[in-house]
Amino acid sequence: MNIRSKLSLSFLATVVTLSVALSAIIARDTVSLAKESIAYDAALQAKMIDRVFETFIDKVKADVEYLAKNYRYQQIPVELSKYMDSTPRLADSQAVGGFEAELENYYAMYATKRDYLTNIYLATIDGGFVNLINNVLSDYDPRKRSWYVSAVSNPFEIIVTAPYIGMTKVNMISVATTVTRTDGTLIGVQSVDVTLGWLTSMIDAGTIWDSGYLMLVAGDGTIMADPRNRDNIFKNIAELSGPPYEGLANALLRQNIETVDDSTYELIFYPSKISDWQVIAVIDRAVLVEMEKNIVISIWSVTGPLALVFIVLGVYLAGRITRPIDHVSESLRHMVEGDVDFDNALDVTSNDEIGKLAMRFNAFLRSAKKKQSALVHSQKLESIGRLAAGMAQEIDRPAQSIGDNTRFLEKAFRNLNSLITRLVELAANAKDSDLLESIREAMREADVEKLHVEIPRAIERSLQGVRQVSEIVGAMGEFSQPSQEMTQMDLNSAIRNTIMVGGNAWRNVATVTMDLDPDLPPLTCLPGAINEVILSIIVNAAQAIGDVVGDAPQEKGSISVSTRMLDGWVEIRIKDNGPGMPEDVRTRVFDPFFTTKKVGTGTGQGLSVAYAVIVEKHAGTINVDSKPGQGACFTIRLPMHEWSSTGTSAVA
Repeated sequence: MNIRSKLSLSFLATVVTLSVALSAIIARDTVSLAKESIAYDAALQAKMIDRVFETFIDKVKADVEYLAKNYRYQQIPVELSKYMDSTPRLADSQAVGGFEAELENYYAMYATKRDYLTNIYLATIDGGFVNLINNVLSDYDPRKRSWYVSAVSNPFEIIVTAPYIGMTKVNMISVATTVTRTDGTLIGVQSVDVTLGWLTSMIDAGTIWDSGYLMLVAGDGTIMADPRNRDNIFKNIAELSGPPYEGLANALLRQNIETVDDSTYELIFYPSKISDWQVIAVIDRAVLVEMEKNIVISIWSVTGPLALVFIVLGVYLAGRITRPIDHVSESLRHMVEGDVDFDNALDVTSNDEIGKLAMRFNAFLRSAKKKQSALVHSQKLESIGRLAAGMAQEIDRPAQSIGDNTRFLEKAFRNLNSLITRLVELAANAKDSDLLESIREAMREADVEKLHVEIPRAIERSLQGVRQVSEIVGAMGEFSQPSQEMTQMDLNSAIRNTIMVGGNAWRNVATVTMDLDPDLPPLTCLPGAINEVILSIIVNAAQAIGDVVGDAPQEKGSISVSTRMLDGWVEIRIKDNGPGMPEDVRTRVFDPFFTTKKVGTGTGQGLSVAYAVIVEKHAGTINVDSKPGQGACFTIRLPMHEWSSTGTSAVA
């Protein structure tokens, strides 16, 4: 076997081996990352539900604290009605009249604007009782109720009872606190009842990657929400059989349980901070298997053409190399026989063909090392699941360009090989004029002059496509970096990366322009949270424009993003020329659960979460200026603060 054949086979084996090894590593890590992203998506929804629950409880506590300070309680003229005997009696304060009627009227007025309050009531230390609801009571001593006992045991605190199922089969909790006179003596306990129907509705609306869903289970195993099996609501898990309930009852009894696996479902547990309830993510294993298969196919669709480029290039170079290549062969042998070491570059000992081969192979190693580093870095991304579809479309265009140019190179190299073969014959028969003419004809057929110009251009376009893929993946990596602590961030760079990552949402309906202050100092913040706020506003703007221009717009809308410093604040403006908002919508866009989208297409949480991130977590402001037909402009201001590890801030 001659040197050219040996080099061709050696190069071919090396490229195939590296391609298979890298593809296996990429497939393994990407599948692992995708599974982590599913778990993160489930955790994010569970945390959001728990956070909304916590905010709601704080609101009810404020109601109870306000009611307990009612000046009327300082002037209770007589004992309140009691219902401790065995004779059923209607608790109708209006019929009793006087002070109790006045209290019921006050409770009714207070509850008119608070539809979540199902009952408001006061129990005194002697067993007196007055409430908003006219119900029949007997053998009823309010002092023995859990809300009364807990409140008296924890004076001046606001207590929350464990969730329970009310008489109307509705999820309920009671919130209560003690009522005292100005001298500190105990009058009784102020309490309210609230429903949690909205909480179970929120669970029902949640999905995880379009196939998984969430369940809500009380501490005793009672199912409070099960979107796929609504007949099981208020049943205990111990009473049910089959997946995903098998083993779930025992799992709830164990401490610090996180996941339960069976042959059909993967279950992930998220305990609530407010109560003993748990949100359980139910994920179909068949979906995970299908996802893994699609990821492997996608990776091979990218690495396959790249491997083909290097193989064709190696065969072409092997045809021109005429000197021994012992050094190159030895280096390649060590790499094939041992573990892949990206730092084990070939020595460049000359400027001839062998040296050029070594330099190109070293360039390949550097490119592969960069891609490996990018993949390791991308494992930290926690929101890749929601952006995977858009990212695939963005990568498709440069990948197609690589494929087209690779096919061109293959054809060009085939023609050049034919020319080279005849040139070798010419060297042996230089005096044969017919052969010389044949050579000229071959050069014309190969269009050597055109190939001399077009081959470098095609290679450059291929490299540009690869660089574009790297830029998109790099932007995705920076955008998705999780951070639970305040850290410094280049806001302008983050905005550029966010716009690139969200390109799939706006590219077909709008153009995005940026006016970013080049002198903007680093901003101390939660980078991941700020990125999601900016992305959420841009996606909302694109959707609003899309509702106007349709699926095939003749003229695209516009979205502009700008930054600047303003008296110790960093200001971000995101403006669009969409349909705008009427006043009644503009004043409610930051309210939880408020949405103008169709049922099933929006949860109303995006802008309320953005408000919480900017105002509550960063002590900033967020406002929107909009009128019908004049688009919308969101203005975000963040203070230039240094944040301590405890969450407190000081002016920088």
